[in-house]
Order: sequence, then structure tokens, then C-alpha cells
Amino acid sequence: MSARLRYALIAIAIFIIEVIIAIRLVDLSFIRGSVGDFLVVALIYFFMLSLKDWPRKSLALWVFVFACLVEITQYFHLADMLGLRRGSVIYILLGNVFSWQDIAMYLLGTWAAYGVDVKCLNQGKA
Repeated sequence: MSARLRYALIAIAIFIIEVIIAIRLVDLSFIRGSVGDFLVVALIYFFMLSLKDWPRKSLALWVFVFACLVEITQYFHLADMLGLRRGSVIYILLGNVFSWQDIAMYLLGTWAAYGVDVKCLNQGKA
């Protein structure tokens, strides 16, 4: 199996887990919020590797920075400023509530994805 296919399959699996969390675990705020945030950065990391063989440290850094930028847009309520309808897919993806805990989960999720990739999947290629 090619590396890109392996990364694509991992990204698809994480996406399915994210959908299950969003649909079935609505009432479990810790799972939906924290675990969802942890997984979303791993999803982005592995999806990007399914497209191209990026330098791992740089990719991990940029995924984390991107997640933080999205969180900053939540601080400024960008979804509301753009007039997005509450409950729409884009509104949900952007979010509207800033949280330092979310940033911590992004950091942990990025670190975990990078660690799994370098130690288990990519045999030490940082």
C-alpha cells in the first residue's frame, strides 16, 4: 500500500469518527468539544500527507497555526460578522466560541498525529 493511500485511509477513518461524534454524541460536551478538537487537527495533518509528502515538522507547525487562526476567528465572532446562518455547515466549521482549552487540544492533537506518523507510520522520518 502506498504511503499516500495509507494517510488517506487514516484521514477517512478520523473523518468518520468526527461525524459520529457530531451526530451521535451531541450531549457529551467533553467528547464533542475536546476529543473533536484533538481529532480535527490529526485529520488535517493526515489529509495533507495524503496529498503530498510534506516535511513533517513544518506540516505539524502549520496545521497547529491554522487551527489557532480558526480559533482566533471564533474570538472575533467571524461567523456572525459574515452573517452566516446559525447551524449551517460553514457556521459550525468556523465555530463561534473561543477557548484556550481548544488551543490546548489542537496542540495535543497535532503533537500526537506527528508522533504517530514519525514513530509508527513513517519510521522516523521527521
